[in-house]
Amino acid sequence: FPSHDRASGNASGSLSLNVGGNTIDVRVTAQDGTTQRTYTVTVNRAYVPPGNALHFDGVNDFIQTSTIGNLSDFTLETWVNFDGGDYKFFLLAGTSSGLGSLAIINGKIVWEGQLGGNFQVVSNVQPITNKWYHVAYVKSGANVKLYVNGVLSGSVTGNSSTIYTNAFLKLGAHVHAGYNFFGKLDEVRLWNIVRTESEIQNTMYSELQGNENGLIVYYNFNHGNPGENNSNTNSLTNYGSSGSALNGTLTNFALSGTTSNWVESYAMVVPT
Repeated sequence: FPSHDRASGNASGSLSLNVGGNTIDVRVTAQDGTTQRTYTVTVNRAYVPPGNALHFDGVNDFIQTSTIGNLSDFTLETWVNFDGGDYKFFLLAGTSSGLGSLAIINGKIVWEGQLGGNFQVVSNVQPITNKWYHVAYVKSGANVKLYVNGVLSGSVTGNSSTIYTNAFLKLGAHVHAGYNFFGKLDEVRLWNIVRTESEIQNTMYSELQGNENGLIVYYNFNHGNPGENNSNTNSLTNYGSSGSALNGTLTNFALSGTTSNWVESYAMVVPT
């Protein structure tokens, strides 16, 4: 057990506590300098969520932005926590005529989209439920790289450098019905630049200011009161450079209780 000495009213040092229960021996020395007693105490340290996330019910919850413009070379990233199901799309950029989407398909995290034809990047990650994962994809010309928890997990080279014209973002669903996401999302970021693996790693555990180079959409999800009645909090604020024009409107959310509502997020605290 860790120990802590105390003499003449002065502490001999400081302690770093783990999350959860900590058993500590406290050794007390009397004023005569020789008599000692040891006391055992237990200190519990709880997780403190850094902010909120949004829970999607897997039935009909989704968020869609207005038109962003044309997307060619860009980076899209988020934190995601799965509650179950398969063929569930949690984030996409584009339109029905051309898009790049993130999903769980056949039990794995996948990028699926158009690069002069239909292509997939299947990661080597089989996510488990109730666990946070950071997922990002980077499109550069006809190439797409998929990152999970900051590590390259797959890539593909398509037939052409497809431009997603009149693109929008959609959270929690595909452009086609029937593939709604069941779980939680936090920290959605769209950059109009190609980010490197090290750049993704350097910012994935931190909230952003919103004025970072190339950051056009940034949703930090810190809205509402977790698990309470949030019927008046039905918009997702964009803190990126494109501003309120790309705020997201929550559609079909219950906005009360522990599902289909704003919830606590531990995405950047205990993610993996």
